[in-house]
Amino acid sequence: MRKVLVPRHSRVFPTKLELDISESIPKKYGPELFETYQDWFYFAHIDPVQRWIHALGMVIGYMIYIYCGYLAINLMVIPFIIWLLVGIFFYYGSGVISHCVYDRAAGKTTPDHFGDTFGTVHRFNLETLFGVYDRSLRKFIKKYPFVIEAFDLIEIEIQNLPQHLLTRNKEQKNARNL
Repeated sequence: MRKVLVPRHSRVFPTKLELDISESIPKKYGPELFETYQDWFYFAHIDPVQRWIHALGMVIGYMIYIYCGYLAINLMVIPFIIWLLVGIFFYYGSGVISHCVYDRAAGKTTPDHFGDTFGTVHRFNLETLFGVYDRSLRKFIKKYPFVIEAFDLIEIEIQNLPQHLLTRNKEQKNARNL
């Protein structure tokens, strides 16, 4: 069976401890440790829950943008403006919200790097959607071996990924009560 690498602490519904861990990683491993800002940006998006929220927001946003094209062609100005704002919310807002929820905004890019990260975010979103992200992550780890320790990556069988992201082991349940 196919195996994938995931952070040990990654959960759909994280505990305070898991949030603390997620917040500390991009702060401890800043952009200065990477060859490019895009590499750090990729690093800051290793958590699969965040990546899926980004990817789904991108898909929904693009679908709305296509609809906005129809509205623009038919000169429907007010609906165009409304739907454009909704599209922007999904396209950008879903990523921002995921960072606020899952790493307390520690891993989001700064406005001066929006252009630099545009291609990177699309690449990992598409890799996530098409199921090839793990292959890309393994190549990234060859370049930056400390990623394994930084995220406490574990290898699990792909069919066990939903269970890993939705449940807690005994140690995590006890951590929640601290």
